[in-house]
Amino acid sequence: MCPNYSGVQIYALPVFMHPIPNLRFARKQQDFFTLLNQRVSGYFKDNNISRHANTEMVFKTLFMFTLYALPYGTLIAGVPTSWAGVLALYLLMGIGLAGIGLSVMHDANHGSYSRKKWVNTLLGYSLNLIGGHAITWKIQLAATR
Repeated sequence: MCPNYSGVQIYALPVFMHPIPNLRFARKQQDFFTLLNQRVSGYFKDNNISRHANTEMVFKTLFMFTLYALPYGTLIAGVPTSWAGVLALYLLMGIGLAGIGLSVMHDANHGSYSRKKWVNTLLGYSLNLIGGHAITWKIQLAATR
């Protein structure tokens, strides 16, 4: 059944236009998340580990963007002459695409890349390069918390 707004039946309303209820976790769950956050923060502090990007994270980012961009450029240039070559390049692009979306963008939108907000924002917008939308991702994340 579609929602009824002011006596008008609405059909095919996009998901982002539906009113999002003010979600609240039960007190017990809030205590769990508070305790979990304290333990994670303690782990980073006790082991003298930064909560932001290290060399491995920077390498992962460069690798994922290369894994997407290099096959893309090769396809655009018309280098592969067989369907198997094209398929292999599409497969590599798919792995790079998943790496950008599931790793790079996700880490950046959670503020893991840098203490500087603009760096996290810029890398978070990498989702837009692969066909998603960073702002929509943030709205959906906020709605599930």
